[in-house]
This record gives sequence, structure tokens and C-alpha cells, in this order.
Amino acid sequence: MTAVLKPLPPREAIAALRRRRQTLAPTFAWQDVYAAEHAAMFTVAKSAGYDILTDILAGLETALKDGGTLRDFTRDLTPILQQKGWWGRKAVVDPETGEPVLAQLGSPRRLQTIFDVNMRVSYAAGHWSQFQRTKAARPYLRYVAILDERTRPEHAARHNLCLPVDHPYWKTWAPPCGWNCRCTLQSLSERDVERMRSQLKFTPPPDEYREWTNKRTGEVRSVPVGIDPGWDYNPGEAGHLATLQKLEAKYDRRGQGLLFGELPKEWPKGPETPEAAEELASEIDRAQREWTDSLDEDKLDAIAFYKAEGHRLANRLLRDGWYGLNGEEDDAEIEAAKEMTADLHRALKTAAFPRTVTTFRGVDADTAEQFAKLEPGDLFLDKGFYSSSLYEPIAQAFGDFVVETRVPKGAHAVALVHYIPDVNHVEYEVLLDAGYRFRVIEKTEDRLVLEVITGREDEA
Repeated sequence: MTAVLKPLPPREAIAALRRRRQTLAPTFAWQDVYAAEHAAMFTVAKSAGYDILTDILAGLETALKDGGTLRDFTRDLTPILQQKGWWGRKAVVDPETGEPVLAQLGSPRRLQTIFDVNMRVSYAAGHWSQFQRTKAARPYLRYVAILDERTRPEHAARHNLCLPVDHPYWKTWAPPCGWNCRCTLQSLSERDVERMRSQLKFTPPPDEYREWTNKRTGEVRSVPVGIDPGWDYNPGEAGHLATLQKLEAKYDRRGQGLLFGELPKEWPKGPETPEAAEELASEIDRAQREWTDSLDEDKLDAIAFYKAEGHRLANRLLRDGWYGLNGEEDDAEIEAAKEMTADLHRALKTAAFPRTVTTFRGVDADTAEQFAKLEPGDLFLDKGFYSSSLYEPIAQAFGDFVVETRVPKGAHAVALVHYIPDVNHVEYEVLLDAGYRFRVIEKTEDRLVLEVITGREDEA
């Protein structure tokens, strides 16, 4: 299988932003909602008295989902805010004092700040979810600063600092660490750390502190030098934890995981013996018999076509189009393959896999090289039908590099049992419909662990 990489919306970042929609908090000054409180609610300073928070939040969600730019965000939002009167400098009443003050409401610069802060915090929450999910395989975080004249000296001093994911240092020094901070965190495996050891630093620089008084609340805080007041917390962790708390009641402990992509606590292991694999395949076959009985002759022919030799041509056409042809196919063969592929897609679209399973796929060196380019947290789209085995030893007969795949209950997939002459074995195949997205969970030298993301491309 050729891995077709396609940029996809950052689901964890979008989810973190959407959780804040549940608590919209109009405020007068940014100090009214401080530090980690921002992660659990959505607010904009000087928004009190104006019905604008929903509009701004919708604009941010659109930007995250569609890859929109600041220019798009400003262009679409400006006329809405102007119509609602939230624009320019105006006299507004401070609810704390009851006194009128001249305040800057909407402006291109305000929208730039709103866009920058919320996008960075949303991405930080999404990244922290990934860090927590993949820390078994990538247990370290590296602080990455952009080393130019705009970077704060304290941030530059922490460039290449490497500490465990759960180190308490990240509770304070986790980007963004201030207004317009461009620093990020990068997850590393043990192997990465060994390879980069000469560049990395494993002891944090000593912190200096300054006292800062919140003029709105009177609270006095000690803030590390180099971190702006209001940013002395971990935006990613706070957003991640706030999301987890709100989703806790929705956790499906039967194996579906948290709504925004968190892995379930346990995934089933693959069968350890041929007899266990046969028993599992038989159980799935019985569960999907009603679906099989509902198929018409065209759909049954399409499955038979795929199980024979049709999978090669079908997937070349789906993944690469005309470029996937080798020139040996005649027009009739191509048209027949297209028709069979369409029938197979229609058949699988009505299937719902009866249980959550872990499957395995052995791949050749060329495909393994493509998979090796992926990193934990990456998303990719497979335009073709995805085939894997319930029994790992059979998968290993096709290649030393194994792709372990976590297929959720309800996926548009079917279990097929058939004999494969190439490896002289009965194959207990799980065939997943074309157009599914996958998330990389773990990666080692000889294995990649994937999670099937519920919903195909045409269902997004």
C-alpha cells in the first residue's frame, strides 16, 4: 500500500476550542480571566455588552478546520463586528468601577492578537493530547525556539532543552510562553534523544522571578522572567485536562475512546494461535452474516473479484488514478475494474464491523520506507481499500515491517476468509472500505501502530 499523505484538520485542536464554547465569558479586561482559566472558557477582552463571542469563536473554528489565514479571519469577521458595533475606539463602562473609559474594541490589530493567541493555545492543547497519547513510544519533549532577533533571550536559552513529558518543569515553561511567542514543543523517542544527544540540554536554566500584581483582582503572583503575566502555566496541558474533564462522562469503556481521538484504555490483542484466529474469524463471520445475506449478485461478484486478483488493479486506480496503470491493461479490463470497485464500495458502505479488533499488515521494503516517513500524531488518508490480517504471523509472511491497525467497532469493514497461494496459508482478512483516515500512534524500527479514525473522506 502506498501511504497517501494529505493534510487534515487538526482534530484535537478543533475539539479543544469547541470545548471552550460551552463557557462563553464576556469580559472587560484580559486580567479578568487569568492563565489556566482561559483553557476552560472562551473570552475576548472588552466583549462585555456585545454579542460577539459566538461569531469570533466560529471564525476561529473555521480557520482551524479549513486552514484559514489571518487575512481570511479578518476579512470574514470585520463586517460582522462592525455591524454589531464592536469596532474602533469607544467609550464603554468598566463593570468593576462603573466608570466610562475609552477602549479599543475591534481593529485589525485586535483581530490579529485574538487569532494568534487562540490558534496557538488550541494547537498547544491538541499537541499535548498527542504527547500524552504517545509518551510510551516518545517519552521526551524538546523545547524549540526560533533563534532570530525577535526571540526573547530567556526563550532562546531554553532551545533544545529535553525533559520527560511529565516533568513538572513543563507546567510553567510550555509554549506559548507569552504574547506572540513562537516557541513549540517536539516529542522525541529514546532513539531520537541518543541521536541528538550532543545538541540537547538536560538541565533547565535557573529561573528568576518578578512580582506582578493583577490590577483587576489585586492578586500578586511571582512570574518567571521571560514569561508574560497570564502565560505562566501550560496552555496545552490546561486545555487538554479541561477537555478530558468535560468528556469524562462520555467515555465509552467498551473500546471507542474519547470523542476527540484519545485512545481507549485497552485495545484487544491479536489471536496468538491459528486456532484462536480461526475462532475469531468465525465469530465475526456469524455476526456479519445478516449483512452478507443482504448483498445482491453484483456486490457478491465485487467481493469475489477483490479476493482474487482484482485488489491490485482496484487499489492502483483508487490511489493513483491513471498513473497507477502499467500499460498492460486493456480498456475493457479497466472499465470492469472500475465497475467492480464501485460495487465493492457500495457493499462495504452498508457494513458495520461487529467488534473492535487489532489487525496486522506486513509490507515490503518500498512501502515500509513510505511508512517510515510518518511520525506519531500524523494523520493520513488512504484512498484505496485497506486490507490487513487478524493473525500477525500471516501478516509477517508478506514483509518484515508490520503495520498494526486498530479497527473500531462500527467501521465500514468486513472479515474475509480465503486461501493465499503466495504464502500457502489461509488468510483471515479484514477489509476496510476505501477513503478512511488513519492516525499514527506509535512507531519503531520494524512496526507502525495506526488507529482508524471513524468516518471516511466522503462522510466528513
